[in-house]
Order: sequence, then C-alpha cells, then structure tokens
Amino acid sequence: KGKTKVRERLPNPYRLAGRRDVLVNAVREILAERKLMIDEASSRLSDGFIVTQPYTFAKGPVLAQSELSRYAVLPFGDNAWARGRYTLIIEIQSIDGVQNNISVNAKIEGRSGAGLVAEWTTLQSSGLAEDEFLKQLVEKVTGTSLDPVQDVEKPVDKP
Repeated sequence: KGKTKVRERLPNPYRLAGRRDVLVNAVREILAERKLMIDEASSRLSDGFIVTQPYTFAKGPVLAQSELSRYAVLPFGDNAWARGRYTLIIEIQSIDGVQNNISVNAKIEGRSGAGLVAEWTTLQSSGLAEDEFLKQLVEKVTGTSLDPVQDVEKPVDKP
C-alpha cells in the first residue's frame, strides 16, 4: 500500500477491435497531436502502414544524453551525443473484420558530435517510444485510461 504503481508495458503487437480505417484515422489524429509528420512517400495508409518523418526529441549535449538513454539502449563508450530523434513505423494488420494487430516500431538515432564529422547513428530501441504511442492509441480508441490507480489510505473517523 502507498507504493507508486508502475504500468507494465503493452504487448507489441497489440490486438485492438475496430475497423482498419477507423484505427488509421485515430493514428493520424495522435500523430498530429504529437506534432509528428507522416512520410507520405513511405506510407500506405489504405494498407494500414504508416511511417513518420524523423522527430527530434532532444537537442543539446546535456539533454540529448539523458533523453537518448530513456528511448534507446546506449552502447558503452564516451560518445558525446548532441541530438536524438526517432521515426515511428506503425502497421495495422487485419486479423478478421473486427480484430487488428497493431505493431509499432521506433527507429532511434543519435547524433554524435565527435570530431569533425557529426553523423546519425542508429541505436537499439528501449521500447519506450513504442509503448508511449500504443498507450495513447489504446486510450483514444477505447476511451479508458491504462494508468494504474494509486492506493490511498482512507482516513479513519475518530469518535
């Protein structure tokens, strides 16, 4: 009692009921809310395949290191990370007319500023970006919050 509850990560792919076109529209709305642009050239919306343009979530050496360590598994080494960005790949696969598997993959990249050349390096995702997006999508479609409810001790009435 009284401990902070932590939500388990959602399964990826996540099974969700609804028509594919409704789910695609929900994905588009969430991407717009999060200010993520859809890469029209790579996406096939009618097939339920959506790719975003790279979104820079961290700029500057102080912020980039800590934010990258949240979203990616950083390799050992003394890289001086200057920026972090991710690209989401969302696929809605229809199982039958109602059930769909929604898989979300994030391509995490860090820009290291070591030496004269600054290049983007692809990093292994920690799963956080995928889980955050899936959580927001499930809450939007179902209308229920997935966050755990904190136990609160009830005050005892004194006679």
